[in-house]
Amino acid sequence: MGTLFVLNEKAGSFASRGDAVLRACDAWPDAEIARGTSEEELPLVVRHALQRGFDTFVAGGGDGTLHATVNALTKNVGHEGLAKVRVGLVPMGTGNDFARTLGIDPDPEAAFAQLREATETRIDLIEVRAADKPVSICVNLASGGLGGKIEEEVDSEDKARWGAFAYLRGAVAAARQTYDVTLELDGAVEKVRAVSVIVANGRAAGGGYEVAPHAHPQDRRLDVVVVEESSLLDLGAIAMRLFAGDYTAHDNVRIWRVRELHVSAEPLMPFSVDGCWFSEKPTRFRVLPGALRMLVPQPRRP
Repeated sequence: MGTLFVLNEKAGSFASRGDAVLRACDAWPDAEIARGTSEEELPLVVRHALQRGFDTFVAGGGDGTLHATVNALTKNVGHEGLAKVRVGLVPMGTGNDFARTLGIDPDPEAAFAQLREATETRIDLIEVRAADKPVSICVNLASGGLGGKIEEEVDSEDKARWGAFAYLRGAVAAARQTYDVTLELDGAVEKVRAVSVIVANGRAAGGGYEVAPHAHPQDRRLDVVVVEESSLLDLGAIAMRLFAGDYTAHDNVRIWRVRELHVSAEPLMPFSVDGCWFSEKPTRFRVLPGALRMLVPQPRRP
């Protein structure tokens, strides 16, 4: 038994907090550090750790680092085998959005303190399939249309330079495109003209914006949130509600909760998964109920 810390040295706060995080990792019993490992190399690193009996894997980074860690585990053991390992998170990224859903402190040192006393809970995952890509596991959420194009517009240098504001800059460049979308929702078909499609396990994206405010990673459902084609005035109203509260109450926003979803669109709709560009091909999503053993903070006492 042991713990592997997967640290992303390119994560947003690593430059300022990395030394403290490394000290905390070094002090952790029976732990090793995978530092600066590329996403392509990570499955092999994880395989060696599994072969040596490691059973806990902690992502030190943002949603992308957690995504890479869970996918590296899945490539080695399959999603059925995830029941044999535990996953933790120390948020050090630009957005840290899934950490917000789980109630993990955004300060890395405070997150380590929570990790020492964490409880284990089962959370859902999302299986994502497109014709041109290997199967991916989504932990937080997938974003199509507006969100997917933002990830095309915003690169890692933008994130490092602008932080969460980079997403807003990308949104301005991406908001002009609309799509004729066909949704197969647990077999039922809906056709909409849309600006964006969110498929969510967690609630937030882009550094804390609650794009799926009613999603819960233990409800065995995907939250599907669609922003329909709207006038600039309506889009402004939707954006204001997103910044200030629950935008899903707007008439041009629709929500479904399903176990499976297939999305196709004309023109092709780009999707990002956990903040990383994924595909423009028609994409299928399926909930994996309770697939991941996640270490989460103990509930606060009243």
